[in-house]
Amino acid sequence: MRAGDSCRAVAFFCILAVSVTGQSPVRLKVTAHITAHLENNGDVECRTENWCGTRDQSRKLEGFSIKLPPRRPGDIGLKYKCHIQDLGDTEPKPEGEFCGTRGQSKGLEGFAIWLEGGDANRFTVAYQAWLHDLGATGVYRDGQFAGTRNPSRRLEALRVWVEPRK
Repeated sequence: MRAGDSCRAVAFFCILAVSVTGQSPVRLKVTAHITAHLENNGDVECRTENWCGTRDQSRKLEGFSIKLPPRRPGDIGLKYKCHIQDLGDTEPKPEGEFCGTRGQSKGLEGFAIWLEGGDANRFTVAYQAWLHDLGATGVYRDGQFAGTRNPSRRLEALRVWVEPRK
């Protein structure tokens, strides 16, 4: 067997697996559309997996909403909740609904995001928080809480993406 033969054999296996399961392969990350409400800045729109908000500017992120693009790699949707300064955790919000406050000078201190839908088990939602005086957190996934509750550290930015499960 030559080196090229093993590549063709792997490609053939992948094509066979796809045709047997009826599912198309998903190779790319899906980036979320985030609207973030920033202290003294108002709403900002972010459409990449880069940070949404500010970093190291001592500006609170007061709330956000998240939507996935209309062309999704399956039957998936988002839900999320936030932890608001002096108010605590919110109830879970459906995709696209605002989570947080506007004009009350109450910053977010953390959040959690998870997937719903018939294909949710095929994907993972990953996210990070940028916390005042601490910087970037590690990557959190599928409903894990990113941020702080006590002691409170204000959230300054977040980033979110969806990728196939490995």
